[in-house]
Amino acid sequence: MMPRRRTLSLIAILYGVSGALGLVYEVAFNKYLGGVFGTTAYASSAVLVAFMGGLALGAHLASRLDARIRRPLLAYGIAEAIIGAFCMLAPFGFTLLNTAHGWCAARHPDALTMLDAVRAGLAVVVALVPAAGMGATLPLLARFVASEDPVRGKRLLARLYAINTLGGALGSLVCAYAIVPGLGLTWTMRSAATLSLGIGIVAMLLGREREIELPTVAADSAPEVGSESAASPFFPMREAIVLSAASGMLVFGCEIVFVHLLGLALGKTGYAFGLMLAIFLVCLSFGTPVATKLADRFGAGAMAIGLTVSGLLLLASVVLWERMPSLFVLLDPVFGSWGARELVRAVVAFAALALPVVSMGTTFPLVLRAARSATIGADVGKLTVANTAGSILGSLAFGFGLLPRLGPETSLLAVAVVYVVLAVFANRKGSSSARARDGERALLTNGL
Repeated sequence: MMPRRRTLSLIAILYGVSGALGLVYEVAFNKYLGGVFGTTAYASSAVLVAFMGGLALGAHLASRLDARIRRPLLAYGIAEAIIGAFCMLAPFGFTLLNTAHGWCAARHPDALTMLDAVRAGLAVVVALVPAAGMGATLPLLARFVASEDPVRGKRLLARLYAINTLGGALGSLVCAYAIVPGLGLTWTMRSAATLSLGIGIVAMLLGREREIELPTVAADSAPEVGSESAASPFFPMREAIVLSAASGMLVFGCEIVFVHLLGLALGKTGYAFGLMLAIFLVCLSFGTPVATKLADRFGAGAMAIGLTVSGLLLLASVVLWERMPSLFVLLDPVFGSWGARELVRAVVAFAALALPVVSMGTTFPLVLRAARSATIGADVGKLTVANTAGSILGSLAFGFGLLPRLGPETSLLAVAVVYVVLAVFANRKGSSSARARDGERALLTNGL
């Protein structure tokens, strides 16, 4: 059996690659569903429903089955293998759907509306299944990591989340600039699926002999009793679920607003979108080490401080967004080549996103600390479901409601206000020390 430290390092590498593949799948499914639905808007909505709904479904199933799984690493490998198998068959599935649709439409021209609806539903199901596998991975790894290193389990889990997010950033960038243009859509899917199958096989080989004890403590809403260390939860699960859902809603809402603003300033191209998404995910992943530093210093008050800083930085960023177009126009003539202009895009986008997005990235790693050791897999599943549900709500609310009606700058101001309100909520609900509460109040007062 491989030593524990080497096993955890290998799992971190596998999970980072899995994050990169997840973004490759999302881009590929968006293009496939564009062929099914015929319009980019419907395709993007279908990918959102399939991926985010699938993530929530997978996390929910992993949470419900957590108490029955003795080999969580083996189960994680099975989930990765399922992702690879379905994505390997996905190009054939989409081709078959389009062929069957054309055959039925020729013979039943009066039922085109019903046939389109059926084809759309089946296409979403093809994307839903691998997304459900992706959603199950973090809760399954939570049980395994906690059993391998009970003292630092939650800290390591937050690092895995950051590594997966960083992998997603790399996947977004490489997919936009190299993989899809170089391999084409079908071979991109097959290559990514092969890697997912490889990850699944390695994880299953590592996990087949690693059996852990099933949880015996009944889950309740009370936090564990202990010091405000990195391993003890800061919130009861009920409040943590609220914060997790709010974090997903606000982060996804801000992503939509940021993409809109950067598109206005830098231009709306496929490359630009991939670049923006990669920078957003990189900054989000950097929030995990910042969250660890905050938790070590302020204990439960870290959540309120992180939320307050997020709100204040979003307020300050509005000034930068107003000057962004003129800044890019000023820099663009200096760099004549395409590569140099893309570098300018990256620098300008990073300058606009870095601080607020890193701060927003502290929330979910801190929320994960609410998971109780005895039921960590189930609790992480619940927190992931809440975060994903909030992401769906945020993308729909901002994409179809707030952004069109309020505009981008006012939408950012609204998000900033909500962050400050959540900071007050977290300051009251968390078991924070007097030093942390005083620090949060001083930060909010001075910032305003």
